[in-house]
Amino acid sequence: MDLNEYRLTRMRGCLHPGVTGEYSFWIASDNSSELWLSVNADPSKARKIASITRFGYVLPREWSHYPSQHSEPILLKAGETYYIEALSEQTTGGEYLGVAWQGPGLNQSVIESPYLTPWRAMEDTTNGILRECWTNFSAGDLDGLAGPRGFESALTVEKVRMSSSGPGELPKPDRLALNQRLLAEDN
Repeated sequence: MDLNEYRLTRMRGCLHPGVTGEYSFWIASDNSSELWLSVNADPSKARKIASITRFGYVLPREWSHYPSQHSEPILLKAGETYYIEALSEQTTGGEYLGVAWQGPGLNQSVIESPYLTPWRAMEDTTNGILRECWTNFSAGDLDGLAGPRGFESALTVEKVRMSSSGPGELPKPDRLALNQRLLAEDN
């Protein structure tokens, strides 16, 4: 990855609190970021709970620079699954994205892998979180990439110019669902 390239990063997964109670969340990033949490495992019910505004940034694990980095207390239930998503925007240089929480029996700390599973986990996955990265993204910010929305595409195109370097038909477009696994021949 070219560190001088504009890019967006999204990390998402399922959160599994071990104890019922009120939890607080923090986000830290270089540059701007948003933290979204759903009331259950459904991504369409997620709401933004913490953020760093555009062109803002903090040092790694600097959890209290901006008031917006910290969520209000949120009641979570043990044994329940909650969709969680963190997005960050990076203009140039190194990047950083971290999420911390604090709750019953937990001091403020980065959320550890035993409490996370990949979003739409398949049988062959273990603890962790899915990380995606887009380079040269042209929208210019995080708007429209997170939170409740009918998903057609995170990216839109207003004008397209195509050229062909040889004979043949262009590929036919396919609709994709967020949880659809792509086959190697479809990549």
